[in-house]
Amino acid sequence: MIGEKAGKTLKYFLEHYKTPKYEYGETFHDYFDPKQMDFIGRFENRKNDLNYISKKIGSDIDPKTHQNKVQMNDKNKKHYTEYYDDETREIVAERYAKDIEYFGYEFGG
Repeated sequence: MIGEKAGKTLKYFLEHYKTPKYEYGETFHDYFDPKQMDFIGRFENRKNDLNYISKKIGSDIDPKTHQNKVQMNDKNKKHYTEYYDDETREIVAERYAKDIEYFGYEFGG
């Protein structure tokens, strides 16, 4: 188990996580070529994107399907940026550069 509850930091995870043998990679671009897709849904637009997909395929998709059980407004939950320091921010920026650029992500955004 890796995480704050297990006493492991983000830095520990980034330094020790290894892609399992049965997985091809760890980034979006390791698995998919966006040029071959006509739509890519985003977690941060989950409800709207699932509605769009539902209309395209002619079948309703419940937006609560596989919804994270953790309440995002939990008073004890820190903003994700608080788990990073300069070193971990740089590791993630380098490792996931293609995904960050493609999706237009910005740290803290």
